[in-house]
Parts: sequence; C-alpha cells; structure tokens
Amino acid sequence: MTTKTRTVLLAASLLLAVGIGWVILRRSDKRGPISSDPQAISLEVRINNVEILPTGDHAHLILTGVFDQNGQTPIRLEPPLVSLLATPNPTPVARYLGPMLPEPVLAGSEPTEVTLHYWLPLSDLKSPLTLDAAGRRYSLAVPGR
Repeated sequence: MTTKTRTVLLAASLLLAVGIGWVILRRSDKRGPISSDPQAISLEVRINNVEILPTGDHAHLILTGVFDQNGQTPIRLEPPLVSLLATPNPTPVARYLGPMLPEPVLAGSEPTEVTLHYWLPLSDLKSPLTLDAAGRRYSLAVPGR
C-alpha cells in the first residue's frame, strides 16, 4: 500500500468518524423536555396501525398513530407520559430501542404521525394491550389475535 493510499484512507476514516459523531450529537440535541406530571399534558391519539414482528419468544410491536397535544413545548413520547400496558395487571412494556429509529418526539401543537416501538414476550399478546397517553387509555387491536 502506497503512502498516498494510506493518507486517503486515513482522511476518509477521520471524515467518517467526525460525521458519525456529528449525527449522534445532533440527535441528542433534539430531546425535548419531559413533564414530570403526565396529567399536566393533554394528548389525543388516533392509532393508525399496529404491526407485530415475532422473533423467537418475543415480538417487536410497531404502533403508528397521530398524536396531538394541547401545548407548544416539544415533548418526548416515552414513559411516564406514554406507555404500552399489558393487562390484566397493567405492566408497562419495554420500549424497543434501535440506533436508527427516530426519537418519538411531538414537536409542537400540530397533529403529528409518530411511530412507537415496543419489545414484549409473545405471551403478552394473549392479553389485551392498552396505550396509556397522559392518563387516557386506548385499546389496541393486535393483528392475529
């Protein structure tokens, strides 16, 4: 390998590392405030789609809906404000976090389509699932049940 090739590869690697760092830092800047009191925020939800992707003894549940809030402040749609509950003992379901998934953020007062991701045991799909959004509960129609 020539010196020129090494220099080009080193420059490309450095540029790639800077680009990845910039993307990660930029994503962390988009985090909005989270209310410590979910009752202080009013959310309306229209659930458009629920998709189940089974993997072994667990499933990736993908919920897409239109969220509308009463305020102007950006909010993150995560617990305790928004939770998926597996009943009969309302147990919160773990969020499915992936490096390339967009943050579930509601930017302002305009209705916005947001996709939420959850990871749950297949056995939880046998009982009713409920989305709790700022104290309002929405029953999910889970496909294949």
